[in-house]
Amino acid sequence: MSLPLEKESPNLSWHETDESFFEDLDPVLLAIGKKPVYSELVKPPAQLAQEKKYFFNALEKNEVYQPDLWPDVDVDEIEKNEAMLLALRAKIKDFQPQSAEDVAVRSAYRWIVNEEIANLRIALAANSGDMRRFDAYNRFIYGNPNTHLFRQEVETISLQAREISESENPAKEVAKQVMTLLNELDLPPSEEKDLAVDEEIFKSVKNSHLGYFALSLSGIDVPSKVKPEEGIQLVDQILENLGAKNEPYGYTVKPVEGNVASVNNSAREVRYPAGQTYDRKRFIALYPGHEVGRHVRETMNGYESGFGLLRHRMDRATRASEGKGVLSEQIVYD
Repeated sequence: MSLPLEKESPNLSWHETDESFFEDLDPVLLAIGKKPVYSELVKPPAQLAQEKKYFFNALEKNEVYQPDLWPDVDVDEIEKNEAMLLALRAKIKDFQPQSAEDVAVRSAYRWIVNEEIANLRIALAANSGDMRRFDAYNRFIYGNPNTHLFRQEVETISLQAREISESENPAKEVAKQVMTLLNELDLPPSEEKDLAVDEEIFKSVKNSHLGYFALSLSGIDVPSKVKPEEGIQLVDQILENLGAKNEPYGYTVKPVEGNVASVNNSAREVRYPAGQTYDRKRFIALYPGHEVGRHVRETMNGYESGFGLLRHRMDRATRASEGKGVLSEQIVYD
């Protein structure tokens, strides 16, 4: 990391202030991005699959097996990244702004650094089983839980559990236990209409995306079933169509374990689950719609903005970005 700015440093334009902070923040976010905090909170996919196998094998024999779902947290790496963020926060605190623009830039970097520190501490709290700190840092980043959305999720899980409990699925007894647990929560029913997007707004958003989908899928014939090898090639072509493979962006497609698609903007990677097959609509919704269309394009727009921090993201942007990503998926289906 570069040395902190001295308080008597010459008057910098806000662009120079931005670049000064960004030069320190970029390598830290890149290091964190190699193993995002959310991935620290779950076991690797292969180990989860093994635990699932043990659980259902025991279930078939009417035996009890408690899966080991405890996260494998790399404490040393997290503490090293936390130390770099704390040093950067000290530099930001000591910096003397020379203009109102400098004040805004300093605040933006302070907020994102504080959020990244909190994210790392969430993983450390999970590792030590400190639920008070885990809860506090989650609320610091994401705010208080939305009880309305929670009720919606509970109703969805309860419906799925009821269907399984009435089937011949080997997990039917587990589903009954899930239903019993959810019933004990005694939550009032949610009002689904509150979550519905206004129809006219949805149509307007959908129409505004038509040109983008045409560009991203130009020259691409998506089959009815997209197998992993083919899907990776298609996503690579989508990135090519949008110019996302070019400098300064340099995005690539990286096959990964598990079944979760994601984008690591720090590493400039679209992460494609190597064992996953999609139907046509799901592929279009997830990749040109959500992962590339929302997350990759937002980073590309950040480069075009002239504000270095937007090459990554602003603080607390995840919830809004994911919400827009889900809406982009809905456009394909509705």
